[in-house]
Amino acid sequence: MTETESDVWIKVRGIQFSPETNDPEETEIITSGRYYKKSGKRYLRYEEILPDESGVTKNTVKITSDAVDILKDGPVNTHMLFQRDQKTNSYYYTPFGNLLIGLNTEHINILETDTSLLVEVRYGLELNNHHIADCKVSISADAKGAGFSL
Repeated sequence: MTETESDVWIKVRGIQFSPETNDPEETEIITSGRYYKKSGKRYLRYEEILPDESGVTKNTVKITSDAVDILKDGPVNTHMLFQRDQKTNSYYYTPFGNLLIGLNTEHINILETDTSLLVEVRYGLELNNHHIADCKVSISADAKGAGFSL
C-alpha cells in the first residue's frame, strides 16, 4: 500500500495441522484496523475480541522483508517473532496459564499493492520443546473502499 497511514479491513486466518489428527484446526477473524509505514517497516494495528468474551486483545503486526513480529496485549499477551529459517521462543500468557512456545519459521511471503498487503507465514509450533503442529497464518489488509467485501 502506498499511503503512509490508512484505515483497512484486516483478515487473519490461521491453520494448524496436528500430527495426531487428520483434521486441520482453522481460525479466522475479520476486523477493521490501521495500516502505517515507519522507518521502512510496515505496521498493522487492530483489536480482537476473544471468543469467550473475556476482553479485547490489542494486536500490532510489524513486517520487515525477512521477519514478522506479532504483539498481543490484553487477556492474551505475547510477542511472537517469525524470522525466516530461524527458531524463536516466546511465552504466551493466557487467562488459563502461561505457555512456552517455539516458532520454527519455514517461509515468509509478503505481497503488497497500492491498496492491499498480504503476509503469509508457515512455521512449526512447539510447546515446551515438543513439536505439536505445522501452522500457516495469513494476514491480509485491504484499504477501505478498495473493493474488499465480506
